Formats: sequence, structure tokens, C-alpha cells
Amino acid sequence: MPDKTELKVVHQTLLDQLTDQPWLALLATLDVAGVADTQQFQKATGLNRDKTMRLLDDMHAIHPDLCPWLGHAVPRPGVRGHPPKVYRLGEMGAAILRLNDCPQARACGLKDDTPIAHALALLDLSLAAKQSGVAIQIDRELKYGNGRGLRPDGLITLPDGLLAFFEIEQAAAPDYLRRMKDSLQNRLDFFRNKEGQAAQPIVRMLINVPRGKTWTKTIGYWQQVIPIAFGRNFRKPPYRILALPLAEFLQNPDWSAQPDETRWIDLTSSAAEEAATTNAGLPALVVAAKVPNGLRSRSSYDDRLIIEALWQVFQETAHKPDRNLSRADPAFFELMRLIHAASHDEHLSPREQAGMPDASLYLLMRYLQMHPLLRTDIQKALKRGAIMTRWNPTMVTHRMQIVIDTFLEYHGWHVDGPLQARAAMTNWDDREPRVFSVEVSIGSSELLMSERDGVVPGRDELDRACRALAWVLYALFAYARHVGLETPVFW
Repeated sequence: MPDKTELKVVHQTLLDQLTDQPWLALLATLDVAGVADTQQFQKATGLNRDKTMRLLDDMHAIHPDLCPWLGHAVPRPGVRGHPPKVYRLGEMGAAILRLNDCPQARACGLKDDTPIAHALALLDLSLAAKQSGVAIQIDRELKYGNGRGLRPDGLITLPDGLLAFFEIEQAAAPDYLRRMKDSLQNRLDFFRNKEGQAAQPIVRMLINVPRGKTWTKTIGYWQQVIPIAFGRNFRKPPYRILALPLAEFLQNPDWSAQPDETRWIDLTSSAAEEAATTNAGLPALVVAAKVPNGLRSRSSYDDRLIIEALWQVFQETAHKPDRNLSRADPAFFELMRLIHAASHDEHLSPREQAGMPDASLYLLMRYLQMHPLLRTDIQKALKRGAIMTRWNPTMVTHRMQIVIDTFLEYHGWHVDGPLQARAAMTNWDDREPRVFSVEVSIGSSELLMSERDGVVPGRDELDRACRALAWVLYALFAYARHVGLETPVFW
């Protein structure tokens, strides 16, 4: 919290030195979602690029925490070239806004690229509504039931008085399925309550990816998780979900009471038809039966349907006859994330997070069974010269590195380029237990891009891929017997 004396000085300096400049409008733009880029500032203030940058520089000179630069580029789906600079609302900027009739202003605390990209998309939606003369509320909480709350990304009031929901989603991945399910169920609970009668039973989902492979996969994940979230309500969904790429919406916004069905994709209709055909009206029983017994018995009751969805994706991606595994393929990282996600998710209960990662181990075991040559190569690398070797930390990490190299080489990767995977050991000076580990880093987001459809992974997406691959490689040693390998003699 800024010092009161300093706050008064900064406020007066802004008034004195930037009398004819829209500095307050610039801060108010940041207050919508916490962040904004230079192009959004231009739309909001009417200034050209040079004047916008000059105003930002002047404000930074007055106080660096009015609207500090994020410090790195944030990828924007579908945006070609280097993305514009992103700024956040600082503590001083929020305090200045509170002095100017914005009592709810708070400094931005976002750090990861994905939530920052989401916030930028929220601001895009807000600016589009303003340009169309539509009053929109961004991230407003709606209370329902016994004090529960729902926060739609965008909320407008239709001519008939009903509220219309707008939600912005990013590219989906297997490790987002639990979050997606929870989000759908929260809205389901809202529409079932009496407060839900004040809203139109349609959620307009704006997906922040352009049409292409990533768009198709994201739509597929939603169509897969909707029947899981709706359960026995999937035949007659209590609300519809209509999807459209965000960029297409912003180019030609559709604020009408009845969305243009020729533009929007009805995900609930597609999901309902598919679920009705596949599950014959018994989703919980039939879905549970699809999961192999070895996997189903290791999953909690509440998580079985998500495990089923992960299993389906795993079967589709783990072994494709037309896929050349000896060629580096971004799908490799998605598969590692899928295996990792089965047991590692913040949406799991604390007990499940603390327990053995059985579901992940089962998927890894099945993957090695699907690829017997890979399993044989790993086993040979683990056993080669083991009897004659005198094991010490150097020899252990060396042997671990050989196994890591073997695993990655099979999939067409090597560890001396943008992808680095290293066997490591805790420092002898650390007080922590001395353990061996695997460290992974990805130096270029292009390694995760399946095609040039404009979707560049952010830093947090790279971190997810690194964590997943590091766990899978570590599991080859720490959980060898659980995945069908012989336990290494040095472990």
C-alpha cells in the first residue's frame, strides 16, 4: 500500500504535468482486467502509437509503479509478428484510481502467461462492447444458492431483461479436463437455482484460438467433457454452450438476444448426440465399464469419468500406426502431459495428491507395453554393466542420463539443443535429503507448436510440459516395477 504522502504527491504531479493527457483513461483501461497492451491502450484512449508510448514513458517517470511493463512478451493466439508490450496495474496506479471514483481498483497480481492472455482477452471483449455501445460487466460475481458465487467473464443485459453470459477460454489440453468439468458443473448448479432463472440458458464461449488444428482439438476436449459434467442431464442440457473463435467475434460482434446459429457451434448439441449414441443413456455405468480394470480400480469414484476421458485421449494418441516416433513431434509433449495429468492435478483432493500416482503409472506402463522396443532399450540401458559397476553419485547420474537419452532418442529428440533433460542430484551442502532427480527445460516454444496456426505456448505451458516430461523420466527409475521395468540396482 503506497504511503499517503507519496500518493498525494504522485496524484498532484499527474494533474500538473499531464493535464491534457488521458492518463486516467489509461489507468482505467488497466483496471478492467489488470493488464493491457499498447494496442488496447490506443483503442481505449484514441492516441496513436507514438503518443501512447510517450504517455507511458511520462507516467513511468512520475512513478514506476503506476503501470509497470510486464517485462516479457505474452503470446497472443493468431497475432503474427512480435506481440505488443503488456503493462499491468501497479499498486500506485490502483491507489490513484481509488482516489478517482474507482473504489474497487486493485493492483494486478497475475504472473503466468495463460491467465495474463485471458485477462487481455477480457479487455478485448470489454473494448468491443464499448465500441458497439453495449454495457458489459467484466468478471462480476453472481451469488446463488447458499452463498455460492459464479463469475462470468462477461455479462450483458438483453432487451428482455435476461442476463447473457460470455466466457473466454484458451486452448485446451488433457491436464485441463478437471478444471473444465468443474467450470461446467458450477454453471450447471447456477442454472438449477432460482437465481439462474434471471439468465438466458445459453453460454457464449469465445475460444481464444484461431481455426486450425488447435481449435479442432480444443472443441473436441469440450465435447468430451460436457457429457461428463452434465451427467444424466446430457440428453436435455439445462443450458446450451455456443462456441466461436474470439478473433472472429471481435471482428464482427454478435450481441443479439438470439445468437446467429450459422456462426456459432452448439457444443451441447454435438456432445448430447455423441453421448446418447455411445452411452445409450447410461453414462455413469457405461463410461466406468470402458476403463480398464487396472486403471478403474486405482481411481476415486468422483474422478473415474475424467480418467475415462484421459484414457480415451491416451488410446488415440499413444500409438498411431501412421506416426513416425523417430521424428521429433510436438504431440510427444502432449502425451507426456496426459500421462502426468492422470494423477497430478490441483483439482484432485489432498488425499489423492498425497497418494501413489497410480493412474499416471498405469498409463506409463501401458505406453511402454504399446512400444516394446522402447521398453527393451530402456531395460538394456538400465542393466548394462550393472554387476561390474561400483556405484557412486557420478556413476548413478551417468547411468540415469543414458536411460534419459535412450527414451528421448526413441521419440526423435536429443538433449543438447532447445530441449534439455538432465539427471541431477541435490547439492551436498543442502540440508534436504540427498536424492537423484531429473531436470527438464525447453528453450523454445516452437517445440510445442503442432502447426503454425498462430497458437504460441506461453511460459507456463512450457513449464507444464517440462514438469510432465521430468516426472515421466523420473518414474522410469523411482517406479520401475510399477511400469513393467526391473528396479535398477543403483536405486
